[in-house]
Amino acid sequence: MKKCLLGLLCLFISIQLFGQSLESDRLALIAFYQATGGNNWYDNTGWVVPGNPGDNPCGWFGVTCESGRVTKLVIKDNDIVAPIPAAVGGLSALKHLDLSGPGGEFLYFYGDLPVELGNLSNLEYLDLSGNQLTGVNVSVINNLTKLKHLSLSPYHNWSALPSFANLVNLEYLRLAVEDAAMQGEGMVGAIPAYMGNFTKLKTLIMRHGGVTGTIPSSLG
Repeated sequence: MKKCLLGLLCLFISIQLFGQSLESDRLALIAFYQATGGNNWYDNTGWVVPGNPGDNPCGWFGVTCESGRVTKLVIKDNDIVAPIPAAVGGLSALKHLDLSGPGGEFLYFYGDLPVELGNLSNLEYLDLSGNQLTGVNVSVINNLTKLKHLSLSPYHNWSALPSFANLVNLEYLRLAVEDAAMQGEGMVGAIPAYMGNFTKLKTLIMRHGGVTGTIPSSLG
């Protein structure tokens, strides 16, 4: 009898923890939606905002869940003109984040990266390309040590390549200016020697970036 009661108690606690975790994800998604003008998105199918506690966000447009947590968010080319909101840092189980834009003069995310992005310690895939993001706070990406895929479009005042020395699990790295007319305006500086530590790297793209100097021997 005691074992049965203990089992039921553990099950109840597990359900409660599951609900709280998914609920915190839902609240982070709602804050993201509201901060980016979700009512004006090209596609916001299934999003229930503000909704009610206990609503399940799994299956909302661009949202994928695994084991009761939001692990994938893909909101790209979706008529969003806004900074990336701090709320994205509340999706603590996220493994895949794609907020890529169309590039050029079309609609996009812009401005500074939120420092909260550095909280996504489980992230393996990050695509922020095709947007007009400044170099301010971009160093928070260096906290995402599980990243395997990173794609960025440096824009205007990136005075130098940021330090991504901790991203030793990268297999794909793209630092490319989308608009050839802006060639040389995105980044200034040499390829950093620390890239020689990216021993898992299979793809490196640094097109139209304005990178100067010689290729470091460490890259070999």
